[in-house]
Amino acid sequence: MLCILALILSTIRLTRIFLFQATTYCVPVDGASKAQLQAAINFVCSKGVINCGIIKPGGSCYNPNTLNFHASAVMNAYFKAHGAQAPYCAEGPLEYIGIITFTDPSQGSCKFS
Repeated sequence: MLCILALILSTIRLTRIFLFQATTYCVPVDGASKAQLQAAINFVCSKGVINCGIIKPGGSCYNPNTLNFHASAVMNAYFKAHGAQAPYCAEGPLEYIGIITFTDPSQGSCKFS
């Protein structure tokens, strides 16, 4: 009986983790300055964890061509690359501007999921 209960609790925990990862996004807060957004992009892209080519001309997340959208795209990719764990939305310069949201910020060919 105890093994069954442990299995059920384990399944619930894994389900909650999967749902959190699948439905949350890391984006900059409204009002983040251009300097903060650029620092976030530089930080994330310097880590070598994600392909920052997505925000360059021809990349899937180049349009809309705004600093805010580019920061959103790379911040979220970095967050997802680390299993959508909250600390990765607040690491380094992201600490001051990263926020986790349930609203999918995908636009056009740029898919955040």
